[in-house]
Amino acid sequence: KRIIPNLVQWTSENGKDYEDLNELFGQLIGQWNRYNGHVRTNIGGVYEDNKSYDQPGMVYTVVPKATQKEAMAYLQKETFATPTWMLDQNILKRIEHAGVVDRLRNAQTGTLNQLLEPGRIARLIEATSVMGPQTYTPLEMFADLRNGLWSELSGGKAIDTYRRNLQRAHIERLEYLMKEEPAAPPASNNPNQRGNFTPVDVSQSDIRPIARAELKTLRAQITAGVARTSDTMSKYHLEDCIQRINAI
Repeated sequence: KRIIPNLVQWTSENGKDYEDLNELFGQLIGQWNRYNGHVRTNIGGVYEDNKSYDQPGMVYTVVPKATQKEAMAYLQKETFATPTWMLDQNILKRIEHAGVVDRLRNAQTGTLNQLLEPGRIARLIEATSVMGPQTYTPLEMFADLRNGLWSELSGGKAIDTYRRNLQRAHIERLEYLMKEEPAAPPASNNPNQRGNFTPVDVSQSDIRPIARAELKTLRAQITAGVARTSDTMSKYHLEDCIQRINAI
């Protein structure tokens, strides 16, 4: 947010085109996306503290509920709300005739898809089975996500292009949870190469019942929201979303 207003000036050089401006604007979006990833990791996150037998305490500890909810609130405010500060026409009209809508769609939906990654949900389910409501439950996570992504519904507000893209991506990700199994982890005996993959059989877990319930709740909220909005494109979008959920 501090860089954007200065980016044209800081990259300017007489006789040069805007190649550097284009590159640095892309790098800025990439850095913003990395920050989103750092925050996202807290949700369904587990701290790992390597210990030997003579050291007290556990190796694995679930991230506190308050921290996970704070992470969700951050993502709603700084990631999923349209980042209007980034849509500086003084920059955009110098580097491309079109394309920023898709750039932001890729970044926002990437964060959303990783947030609704089966392994992450499986960790939330497992933590809840042990800790109950003392931890961030999957039902809370799904509800917080839905209420934030679709916040326009309750007040009948117009839904902008970026948010419409994101809302459609949310429905598509719920469809993925309903129909698909996650890819297998990298084939390696080295745990560092396998990463933090959490195995889960989606079809036999609680993930699909939750996804189905979310789709039903979302359809009801969208149906009520159609009557509240006076913006034509928003109405078309919401009617289309209802049909997409019906098809799933």
